[in-house]
Amino acid sequence: MFDFEKIDIIAQAKILTIIAENASKYLAKDEHKQIAKNALDKCWNWLHEKTTHPNELYALIDSGDDTDITVVQEDCTGDDFMIWDCVVYAIAYVCKAAYKHNNSKYMPQPIEEVDSFIYGLVRDIHRRADCLQEDFPKKIEFFYNDGNQLMREDWL
Repeated sequence: MFDFEKIDIIAQAKILTIIAENASKYLAKDEHKQIAKNALDKCWNWLHEKTTHPNELYALIDSGDDTDITVVQEDCTGDDFMIWDCVVYAIAYVCKAAYKHNNSKYMPQPIEEVDSFIYGLVRDIHRRADCLQEDFPKKIEFFYNDGNQLMREDWL
């Protein structure tokens, strides 16, 4: 049985990022797919190298100057809007992991509120966006439970 709450925050962040990256392929516009990919690339950079600063990750979802992905999301409707939610949730989770890893005394309020509940939301969004694929998140859970490392290359 897979229990998201019992695995470490880095593995949790990887799982959410894998699901978000898979969901982003269902965005209607190619330019939106590229924006999502670029944002998730920064997440992977932190997950593998720990070189991206948490504030840089946070700026992907709340830059304060209308350049973040939530601005792109505002112009979307239906499935695309939900898929952007999935991407934003994954970035927020990676951001929280980065702040915790750095032992930051401060993290933005929205990031402080991020918790494992997001996993269920991301799974549900992916399920609605991809009606043809058999429960992609479940495949990741089995893969992880078998003791495998969560590498991006395995899921592209």
